[in-house]
Amino acid sequence: MRTAMKIKPVLLAAITILFVASLAIMGTYADFSDIETSEDNYFATGEFNLRLENPDGIGEQWDESVIGTWHYEQNVNASDTNESPWYGRMEPGDSINSYIYLEADGTMDGNTIDIYCSNVNEELEFDTGPENEAEDEICGYDVPIDPGNGVFDKDTKMIITFMQYHTTTIITSEYDYDTNYFTDTSSDGRISLDEFESQPLLGLTPVPNNGTITFFMIVKFAEDAGNEYQGDRTNMTLMFALIQ
Repeated sequence: MRTAMKIKPVLLAAITILFVASLAIMGTYADFSDIETSEDNYFATGEFNLRLENPDGIGEQWDESVIGTWHYEQNVNASDTNESPWYGRMEPGDSINSYIYLEADGTMDGNTIDIYCSNVNEELEFDTGPENEAEDEICGYDVPIDPGNGVFDKDTKMIITFMQYHTTTIITSEYDYDTNYFTDTSSDGRISLDEFESQPLLGLTPVPNNGTITFFMIVKFAEDAGNEYQGDRTNMTLMFALIQ
């Protein structure tokens, strides 16, 4: 009886060892594998490129950016060394009209064109007497005559009297504009460069690949501009974004 009782634990231990060994063998076979690869899967990205060109005679031709497209300088005598040729002198009522070409050059078409306007109003000279008096009254204090003091909103008096993008006329005249694009936030019936800055043109017809589109604009220095704008300058930058 004692011998039989000893045999049972030995057999049980042997069975357990065999079971564990079986698991070990199964695990060894499960680690075998055969790996194949799918190679050279290139996800190449198409490209599109927007370029601009000024009208003939202005200088900058097909490039990533252009300068001086709308640049009033007809009242400046280029031979006068005291005047920089780029510093145009507009009087109330004077207008400037110009246009810019947009060309797409790439491997695919864009979906839309967005146009943004950014303005910087500057005063580079000492105030004249009338300018200083006007700024004193507007500001309510004695404004220094040095450059960089006083009123800096000349772009509110730079009125867009005509604007056309491709075949779409957005502003027909000084008091006639498409309300789908602009809102008269100043309540004067007109659209200024300042209002253009706060209301970019979004979702316009894209420039077709290998095609050309024209953006045309006329800007006028408003007749009702006061003396506070004497000697001031507005530097406008237009940004054209081709959107995929």
